[in-house]
Amino acid sequence: MNPFEEQIRETGKEGLFSRGIDIIQVNLGLRCNLACSHCHLGAGPDRKENMGWGTMEKILDIADQVRPVLVDLTGGSPELNPHLKDFIKALSGKDLCVQLRTNLTALAEPGSEGLMEFFRDHGVRLTGSLPCYLEENVR
Repeated sequence: MNPFEEQIRETGKEGLFSRGIDIIQVNLGLRCNLACSHCHLGAGPDRKENMGWGTMEKILDIADQVRPVLVDLTGGSPELNPHLKDFIKALSGKDLCVQLRTNLTALAEPGSEGLMEFFRDHGVRLTGSLPCYLEENVR
């Protein structure tokens, strides 16, 4: 038994249990308009992986049951997922707080017109997921 397990055992309880889930973080895919060498996901323009609507529906069901404080959308560039708007509409329709991690440059990609207004209209909080500022780390 490792030291952590021993400490849990000394509490006299059967184990650790969550009091709830505050944040659900959802990675919408590995497609990104940038190819940063420091990206821990290896996301980039050549990546095709995007979360499908069927998986998003499962997340909607879970989020409705759990009622987290925040649903945090990340990626790659979550803005490049073709189901993003529908997912956000469904989340905000369940009165869930949504945050989107953006590198901001994806908002200038073709097809992203009107996204800022859409985010505003659905109360989406934006948080920066910016590339490293050093030229040698960014392609």
